[in-house]
Amino acid sequence: MDLAAGFGILGSSAATWLGKDAYSDRSLVHAGYGLLTASLLILLWPWAPTFVVGTLLFKFSWTFVVPVLFAVVGRQGRSGEVVADINVIAGLGLAVAPWAGGQLLYYGGLSILTAISIVFVLISAWCAARLASQEQR
Repeated sequence: MDLAAGFGILGSSAATWLGKDAYSDRSLVHAGYGLLTASLLILLWPWAPTFVVGTLLFKFSWTFVVPVLFAVVGRQGRSGEVVADINVIAGLGLAVAPWAGGQLLYYGGLSILTAISIVFVLISAWCAARLASQEQR
């Protein structure tokens, strides 16, 4: 757990450090979602070392993507309403996702859960990339 927490701290620190420089939101979104998708693909291999690597990469990439995503979405509205809405949606996801994930794991297994997660990550990446590209116009 301590190692995973360390990777989470590294991910959010990297997002902060790279976000303050001249890197575009679009490149940060692509990099973060690329790492996130790669970590989920690594989890599909049924071998203990790849599972550990996939888990640590997921922890890093998740904590990297979330601050970047909130920054991209937050720039869409200056009054703060968009950030409030995204916080409600994120909270709803945090409330419902464990139950849905448990059902998928119970009835379908880890491969089905991971495959469906990859689909949702790709949909989210597409939406975030569109927002980031609209912002840079």
